Amino acid sequence: MVECARRCYERFPTIVNALNESGIAYDNTPEAYATMDNKMARARLGIGWSSNLAMLAISYFFTEMEKDDEERDERLIRQLEDDFIILSVIAQLIIDGCKREYEVSGMDEIKRIGQQDCMHRTIMTFEDGSLKEKKYDFPLFMKYTRPIPYTKNGKELPFSEINKSKKKLRDRVDPSLTCPMNWVEERLDKIQNASTSDSIATENFFIKINGKPEYRHISRIINLAREYDAWIAEATKPIYSIDGDFKEQLSLRAKYYSDEVAKIRTKNSSTINKLIEYSLGLNLGGNYKEAAVKSARKYGIKIMNLLYRADSTKFLSNFC
Repeated sequence: MVECARRCYERFPTIVNALNESGIAYDNTPEAYATMDNKMARARLGIGWSSNLAMLAISYFFTEMEKDDEERDERLIRQLEDDFIILSVIAQLIIDGCKREYEVSGMDEIKRIGQQDCMHRTIMTFEDGSLKEKKYDFPLFMKYTRPIPYTKNGKELPFSEINKSKKKLRDRVDPSLTCPMNWVEERLDKIQNASTSDSIATENFFIKINGKPEYRHISRIINLAREYDAWIAEATKPIYSIDGDFKEQLSLRAKYYSDEVAKIRTKNSSTINKLIEYSLGLNLGGNYKEAAVKSARKYGIKIMNLLYRADSTKFLSNFC
């Protein structure tokens, strides 16, 4: 590892900028901590924005470079090269922005570059009887990395709205763009899945308990897992996770939901057993509710996590 670090240090030097900076001193007060938290939140957003914008600039740069000499726009190439170099410096400034300030505003530079003509790629489409201009600016790999919202304000979005977001993303992907990350994606796609031919079926570790489960309790636990999952999806978005210590919030939220599960007193052991069976997607015969099976499989990890937290002994008694 030390040898690898030495080679990287020699061959891939880090950016050194000549910008003037000033140190920042913080008092040990809640107000100062709030200021630092806000700066860290903005830094988190800024690093993402600058990285995404830099990757677009690199994609457009490579695409232009691949053209024949007579078609290549040298002015555009220089501008795009300047852009992704500046953005790499900006990312560094934003990372350091909590402890020092610079004479250049990183966020203002990101906005300036994002508004340049060279960063806007569109196509004309014919829709509803008229021509419309649409963004056509993402390289292929961004189809896998751009977030698709599945919840809003802690509630699941309708399937039609999720599909609309997916289509909007697909329509922005331009397969003709050349991008280094596309090459990484192509290599990842070629990695074969691990062999499962010698694996032991999960049902061999599960102890099936016969009996009539209490489906109202199953539904209640599934709904708690759904609420817990929706909260995590919402809280991990940058705009919602900037206040307070997220780890502490997550711990308190997990305890709340596991306590709620623990309050549900089941009359027989087959209720929890059936819920675990649903969550693992086993369906080993007997009575079952199709809707409950689908929901339990969707939130299976959260359900089993909450069951274990609520009563680890009772949970583990379902396995050999």
